[in-house]
Amino acid sequence: MQEISPVLDILVNEFVTVADVVVDVSANELQDAYTYRIPSKLNSYIVVGCTVQVPFGPNIVTGYAIGIHELSVNHPLYSRLKTISAVVDSSVVLTSRQIELAKWLAQTTFSNLIDNIKLIAPTSLGISVKHAVKITSSGLNSLRTISSGPQTELLFTLREMGGSCESEKLRKASQLSSYRATLNALQHKGFVVESYALSEPRSTNVTVRAYELGVDSIHGASVSPTGQRILDALRRFASDGESPVLPERLLQFAQCGLSAVKTLVTSGIVRETTISTRRNPLKNLSTGKPTVQLSVGQRSAVHWVRERLTNSDAFAIESKRALLFGVTASGKTEVYLNAIEIALDCGKSSLLLVPEIALTSQIASIITSRFGDEVALLHSGLSDGERYDEWKRIKEGRARIVVGPRSAVFAPLENIGLVILDEEHDSAYKQENHPRYNARDVGMKIQELHNAVILLGSATPSMESFYATSIGNLFLLEMPDRVENRKLPDVQVVDMRSDFARRNSLFSEPLELALHNCINKGKQSILLLNRRGYNQFILCRECGFVAKCPSCSVSLSLHRAEGILTCHHCGFSKSIPTRCPDCKGEKIKGFGLGTEKLQSEVEDLVPGARVIRLDRDTTLRKGSHETLLKMFRERKADILVGTQMVAKGLDFPDVTLVGVVSADTSVFVPDFRAAERTFQLLTQVSGRAGRGDQNGQVIVQSFAPDHYSIKYASTHDYKGFYAEEIEFRKELNYPPYRRFVLLTVAATDERTAKDLADSVTAVFRNSIPKALEIVGPSQAPIYKRKNAFRWHTTIRLPLGLEPFEVLAMAIKNLSSSQKSAVAIDVDPISMM
Repeated sequence: MQEISPVLDILVNEFVTVADVVVDVSANELQDAYTYRIPSKLNSYIVVGCTVQVPFGPNIVTGYAIGIHELSVNHPLYSRLKTISAVVDSSVVLTSRQIELAKWLAQTTFSNLIDNIKLIAPTSLGISVKHAVKITSSGLNSLRTISSGPQTELLFTLREMGGSCESEKLRKASQLSSYRATLNALQHKGFVVESYALSEPRSTNVTVRAYELGVDSIHGASVSPTGQRILDALRRFASDGESPVLPERLLQFAQCGLSAVKTLVTSGIVRETTISTRRNPLKNLSTGKPTVQLSVGQRSAVHWVRERLTNSDAFAIESKRALLFGVTASGKTEVYLNAIEIALDCGKSSLLLVPEIALTSQIASIITSRFGDEVALLHSGLSDGERYDEWKRIKEGRARIVVGPRSAVFAPLENIGLVILDEEHDSAYKQENHPRYNARDVGMKIQELHNAVILLGSATPSMESFYATSIGNLFLLEMPDRVENRKLPDVQVVDMRSDFARRNSLFSEPLELALHNCINKGKQSILLLNRRGYNQFILCRECGFVAKCPSCSVSLSLHRAEGILTCHHCGFSKSIPTRCPDCKGEKIKGFGLGTEKLQSEVEDLVPGARVIRLDRDTTLRKGSHETLLKMFRERKADILVGTQMVAKGLDFPDVTLVGVVSADTSVFVPDFRAAERTFQLLTQVSGRAGRGDQNGQVIVQSFAPDHYSIKYASTHDYKGFYAEEIEFRKELNYPPYRRFVLLTVAATDERTAKDLADSVTAVFRNSIPKALEIVGPSQAPIYKRKNAFRWHTTIRLPLGLEPFEVLAMAIKNLSSSQKSAVAIDVDPISMM
């Protein structure tokens, strides 16, 4: 690559073309973008959104061009500019809207721009920049004349490696400490050239067997009726430009078995070949529901969407946002399907988000049965190759409907007309790690950028969303009835204080009786316990020892199947002791209940019942969610035991009983959202019952049966719960009446953590308006996590005040050590 003289550019024009580049480097003190000169020979190649290679310190690094403009040679910055080294082939990975989205995210989450660009760019899909070096003919001819030892050595090494190879392999093979400088010198002389390209994941395509008409098919050979159907099918596919044909497609069309095709292959009438095809994560999904007659509530919601999609310019952005508030089994999914169909008819794409991977397969199968290959699935449970294949289909416009959990919000969809967030209240939409975005907020921003329609769907909306309908920020679409006028399940709350004292059993008398009746009637049951593991902790009854995590201030949970004690926060594990580590006594045993033990207890209570468990421990392997749910759907299990995974979106018509083993697991958590989460969880899991022809029954066991979240959940009364909870929030200035910003300061030394928390809080107190309320610092509820001691400070902001406008100066005033110790979470979901 030849050096470009800046003098020539100056003589031609008093302005030079420059690019603002976000460099892919991790550092606390990183600027959002750095300005680089664009060399003349790259002028026509570098565009906004492309990937480039730029010098950064002593290294050449990857960057993203987010802006191109002219700069005067008299500008003070000009003399300090470095020049872009190269543009990466096939590198336009960011659109102008995606760049704007990344900038907005960086501002609203107080994070570096590069961290947000990497959420959007395909680097998370196993794609990297491939840097290759190739020797030129001049380099080969000059091998005898070069006097420099390192240059000769590097050229000889490159020649021995075939004349072209990846730069990193060449560096290792040459073992030169001055590799970069030597390579630059050779490039300057024209002896080597460097190239950069985006490398796709290995085995992007898979090779599969396929069939087409053979040479002998034109000779009119006599075949059986089945053989004739095969030939007719192949001719029809060929005339439609679809040849060769995949076997499953051919067999379905010709209504035959593979052996009949093989017979024609042997005789030369049909030819067997192989073709490359994409990995399809949707191919094994079960088919969804057929189109149904819409209810009054569904028709009203669909009409609202149609008006805004077909006459988009007549509506302001704010008037195209709605909360679809429908009771469980009211048919929200059917509304989504109709809305997506309208969007497609308008030439628009659709983005449908669900809170967890466990729900993607069920809803994806329904949508795929309606829209076929228009649907793409994106989630972290796919392999790198599968995700890349889906990403590429979306990027190229071959898939206009994207389904997935939180991260799918960054799919490279263009021309978006519709954004849907199913179960919008769910905390899984919040990214708890840096950058701490909420997919609900990102969906709102995407809706704004594309002038689209957004639907937030839930039977138990978040307090913030329902409050937004009362102040006009969201339109309220209500569906108060179940489809086909099915009844909501009857809910019985059992007071375990009296039942447990009388029976000393994990199962109350009503729940035990209901489980047996359900099995006897050939129906299915779901049991919820929102704690995984076998026991919550182990305790020595002689000295009081409790096994705790050495890195976190929590007890270790017992997992009997794996034979370990483990920490659910950092993953630390150890073997289960047979004696107390402190007093060496033998009276050490597990206490507290988890889903693993619940499964064992159910199997003892209902002998012969087929019980499966759905929690994080049983769904670690790829595809395990789908496998377990498919077993339950196909009636290969009678009882499904699980954590909150079983409460969300599952639709099994034969489930007539839902049992909540302990409704108290979230009621008394030290978090102002505890009551809201309890109500949502109980209402959602109750909604799994009675979705078929028979009425459902729900039994809720609780030691606090009079708590208002449990009482309102038992009557399916969201508005009653909201009215009581909103008064509590208003009185204490909690969201949605205030916005919270949570500062978490952490350090591995306890004294240092406290000092840093005090000093960080002091900086914020001195830098923001005095009228704003700052609470803290105080020890976090989980004081020690992953060997770091944690302190919380909460800043409360009035509605309408953007955190960035208020806190930017405070963050600027933090020292480097303070910045590295503090995590800033805007609108936190968890206060733990």
